[in-house]
Amino acid sequence: EREAHTIGVQFGRFAPYHRGHQTITEAIIARHGKERTLVIIGKTQALTKRTPFTFEERRAMIHAVYPEIEVIEQPPLLLKDGSTRQDAINDVLQRIAALQKKRGEMFRFYGGSAEDLRGVAHMFPTETIVNRTSGMIPVSGTHVRELLATGDDESLLACLDLRVIPLATAAFRRNMERLLAAKNIGDIPSPHRQ
Repeated sequence: EREAHTIGVQFGRFAPYHRGHQTITEAIIARHGKERTLVIIGKTQALTKRTPFTFEERRAMIHAVYPEIEVIEQPPLLLKDGSTRQDAINDVLQRIAALQKKRGEMFRFYGGSAEDLRGVAHMFPTETIVNRTSGMIPVSGTHVRELLATGDDESLLACLDLRVIPLATAAFRRNMERLLAAKNIGDIPSPHRQ
């Protein structure tokens, strides 16, 4: 039975959006419905080898599979003088809590392991909805990025939805070319961002 004022939330980098993420999204949709599913994509200040996709590219990958679900960008991490990274993370979570309050709904965060949810568990209800450590979801973003780098399209079919493959492949190639051209991997500003 669906909880009337609860939104199922999936939070992550989604670099790229792979079948492991998709399995969790499916479970959230089954529990809450598409109209009560929210995906929050982690903020990226710069394109890197670890996150070689912009917010817009990652959102497009998710919407290629689930055009009806809401996808938003995480509020930015603001490191102020004298503050720690954990202070900045807590600030982001406070802003997500303010969004929850403004909407008059409860956010329940879902993931594939307790480790996935550790960062939000002290402020929001959480649940491991699909156990990604059981071996049933053998996909990792690192593995998918390696496949994108080698052009192993056959293996990509096992890791990415068919609708995501052309988006992920084109964005990966374009952004890796930009990173290599900059010769400063890890410090290239993300396009489309201010």
